[in-house]
Amino acid sequence: MNHRGYLSEMLLWRFGSGKTFVWLCLNLVYMDIYMAPVRAFAFAVGIKATPYFLPFLLSDVYYLSIFMLSVLYFFSDVPFLGRRQMYIIIRMGRERWNTYNCIYILIAGFMIWLAAFGLNVLLLGGQVRFAPEWGKVIGTLAMTDAGVQTQQMIALPYGTIANYEPIEFLMLSWLLSGLAISAVGMCMYCISLFAGRICSAVAGSVLVILPGIAAYLFATPLNYVSPVSWMRIGVFKSGQIMRMPTMQYMIIVLIALLGIFVIVCNWKVKRMDLEWSEEG
Repeated sequence: MNHRGYLSEMLLWRFGSGKTFVWLCLNLVYMDIYMAPVRAFAFAVGIKATPYFLPFLLSDVYYLSIFMLSVLYFFSDVPFLGRRQMYIIIRMGRERWNTYNCIYILIAGFMIWLAAFGLNVLLLGGQVRFAPEWGKVIGTLAMTDAGVQTQQMIALPYGTIANYEPIEFLMLSWLLSGLAISAVGMCMYCISLFAGRICSAVAGSVLVILPGIAAYLFATPLNYVSPVSWMRIGVFKSGQIMRMPTMQYMIIVLIALLGIFVIVCNWKVKRMDLEWSEEG
């Protein structure tokens, strides 16, 4: 079997599945609830908006919770033990098959953020423009009460845009979100190998609700043990009273978690009795 060819085919097959299409539709509808007022405001003032809203959306604990629930749905087919995988495992070997599954989950984490950013751009429609600065729409909503008057649902803290350049802000969100989503996917994959899909879904749900709990317990260490909370980069320098770990801490911990999950999954796959399930 051409292993490189299998990896590319696997990525195309999984990303092109009906599950991905459903995920896109769900997020398109939900994101539009937040983006419609922005689009209307940009049209009313006659100024096009730069498409840097996704990190602020993910900083909203309610939006983040629903977004991550859709991520749980995306990874709901772990541990990828459909019947068509039997031939592949026999030809490829368990260890390499597990490695490719881990690579897929890692790539998926970053691709999910990119897909959400694409939806963000799409939903601005004709009111979008690309520029290396924040732009007048975001600046006005951040520095005035125009957001309140026009019933905007996205919080745009002035402290955040004053401390970050937009491209830096996007790249930081992509890095932390990609790692955090991958960590959630790897956690579900690992637990599903030991205890099945139901337990993995429960564990993923616990990770999803942690940011909501942390948002109301500002002075507790919970923000240090909740990887999903680290996707909320819009609150890091917004002036909100939240004890958040440093960037170095978050990146190192996320990479370490991913490494631990890979090692544990590889150990389990080499020793487990494989039980095939029907593929969705």
